[in-house]
Amino acid sequence: MKNLFQFISLLALFLPALAAQTSLSQAASTQSNFGETKSLSLDSETYKTKRTVLLKLPADYERTKIDYPLVYIMDAGDRLKFDFYCQTIDNLVENEEMPPCIIIGVVAAEGRRNYEFTPVSTSPKQKDYGGATQFLRYLQRDLLPYIDGNYRTSNYRLLIGHSFGALFAAYALVYNPDLFNSVVAISPTLWYNEGLYISKLDSLAKKCPSPHSFFFAVGDEGETENSLRPSAIQLYENLKARDCKQFHWQLLEMHDKNHRTTPLFAVPEALAATFKPWKIPLSLQKSIETNTGDPLTLLEKHADFRKKYYNFSFDWSENDYVYLMALPYLENKNALKAKATLQEALSHYPNSSLILECQGDLAVLQGENEQAKAYYETALQKLLPKESHFAAAINQKLAKLSEAAAKRK
Repeated sequence: MKNLFQFISLLALFLPALAAQTSLSQAASTQSNFGETKSLSLDSETYKTKRTVLLKLPADYERTKIDYPLVYIMDAGDRLKFDFYCQTIDNLVENEEMPPCIIIGVVAAEGRRNYEFTPVSTSPKQKDYGGATQFLRYLQRDLLPYIDGNYRTSNYRLLIGHSFGALFAAYALVYNPDLFNSVVAISPTLWYNEGLYISKLDSLAKKCPSPHSFFFAVGDEGETENSLRPSAIQLYENLKARDCKQFHWQLLEMHDKNHRTTPLFAVPEALAATFKPWKIPLSLQKSIETNTGDPLTLLEKHADFRKKYYNFSFDWSENDYVYLMALPYLENKNALKAKATLQEALSHYPNSSLILECQGDLAVLQGENEQAKAYYETALQKLLPKESHFAAAINQKLAKLSEAAAKRK
């Protein structure tokens, strides 16, 4: 008992250093949460040729065992726009406003963007348009199965489009609502085909088979953007008049923004809004910090809320496991629940230095000196370059263990 008391006292010195990593990581991390963009050349049965696709994996993809949500971005042939979207996603992931994900850039064939992204039209003025049916088939039969078959993907997919890309995103949602859970349509050309997709989106909202999210945005500057406003506002009026229980929708009106600039302002807002129900609210975090409820019970309630909203369960992050579950249990000397939490966490993040360090703290609580030392040393070995500033705190814990061992002699 005396040794256990010594280790519990020692643990009290360790926990603040680990807890401080939340704010430190945001200040010290300057590296991307994603790897380099890869350009893939894939065989397409639909088009009987190869198609180009862009891919960005989470930076720690090889270090985890979780399945990742997917963000599909239309118009990835415009690399400036694609890179901006990716940077926006990176920033939101870093700020824990959306989950880590796999990003896929959807590229139209050269010179065929307007054709591939638009449905068949009855207007003779739009005779060079109308390839959306085939392009949707390409996504459904070629691209999505390839991504799901070659990477660890979850069942959650989001599609982002701008202009004709936004029209296609709406078209895909209407004709195959099971393909994407959420759609972001920036400056959508809903006037196409005499506003046909306004009524079709309204019909989908009325009988939506499962929870779906639809975010659309429009500006008010310039001839092009102003030509899009009436149809966007008409859709807004239709949806506002309807009780859409499973069709979660939102319109963002942007003043003094033209057709080129709307994505720059709308995409960050759209992603933050789409994933707002995913984010763990501050009130829940406060409840855990102040010990007003069992951490796991509180988080499971939020997980149930997520599942109801998205029709999908997201994995907990490393930070969730450590700061919202393991650490509160350790601080309350609940070694049993801390152990179960950390075992589950390691099954998803076996190479996480953060979780391994917390395992060392648990070993300290249990009076297992040598085991704690082994966990801390492994945590040091697993540190990523952007986590190097955590090495000092872990080394300090190892030094205190050595001091405690020397005193016992």
